[in-house]
Amino acid sequence: MKKLHLLSAVSALALSMAASAAFAVTPNSVYIDQTGTGDSASVDQSGGTGNTVGTSGAHVVQSGTNDMLNVTQAGNNNTVQTSGGAFTQAGNNDGLTLTQTGNGNSADVAQDHDDTATVTQGVSGHLSNNAVATITQSGSTESATIIQENNTAGTADHATIHQSGAGHTAEIDQLGLSNDVATITQSAVSNYGKVVQNGSNELATISQTGSGNNNFPAVVGITQSGDNNEAHLTQSSNLNVGTISQTNTGGALNLASISQSVSDGNNASITQNGFNDNASITQSGASASTAAVTQTGSGMSITINQH
Repeated sequence: MKKLHLLSAVSALALSMAASAAFAVTPNSVYIDQTGTGDSASVDQSGGTGNTVGTSGAHVVQSGTNDMLNVTQAGNNNTVQTSGGAFTQAGNNDGLTLTQTGNGNSADVAQDHDDTATVTQGVSGHLSNNAVATITQSGSTESATIIQENNTAGTADHATIHQSGAGHTAEIDQLGLSNDVATITQSAVSNYGKVVQNGSNELATISQTGSGNNNFPAVVGITQSGDNNEAHLTQSSNLNVGTISQTNTGGALNLASISQSVSDGNNASITQNGFNDNASITQSGASASTAAVTQTGSGMSITINQH
């Protein structure tokens, strides 16, 4: 049984176009309720300001399995949100693809059980500044990707992925000029996390609680290109792999730290190329764990503690 209230994929687009044609100043909103298997919905809000997909009073809910939602928003201060349960995919093997271009846009998405979410804020030729994206997934073997691209100095994008359960994949790519913030938190076993940042004064943090195993280690990696960046990895339990790579572009003062606790069979590696960079690795309860730091440049410092 399928229910689609107020707006279907076609009617959502039609409403947006009609509003534009009438030069309406009131933001558009979308309400979708689908129950069943293999449902799909598409929403195109191309133009205008302050449009929403999901609000506390107008929900977007897909509660079956193998559901798919595609959302495109172009303009400023548009929102896809879950506050108050406004946007939820509650079945198995659901998928979300969201693309936002413009300034000040935000996305907040919740999924559970074998789902996939991709949030893109800014694409080539249509960039996005001061974007905020959060993906929360609970269950197992889920995938979350956030891509943010801007070209305005002094702006800052924020990306956060929370995953609970085993076998997850999380990736954040921030291709801006400066001040971006990326955070990934993962619990349970055999998860994979990755952050790529291209800019200066960037901050990346990945935290994993739970172990890997011999076939599927818990793996995290941060890659940063720029100056005055910070990268921090925290892993607890055994058979984890953590890597940080930092390359600065003529400046200096990058900071990298890896902390692995209860760390039997863990591997930590930091590579830095620049000036006056700092690298630190701490492994506690260390048995059969390895730590490696490679630095190229001058004024560098290394601290390694295994105990």
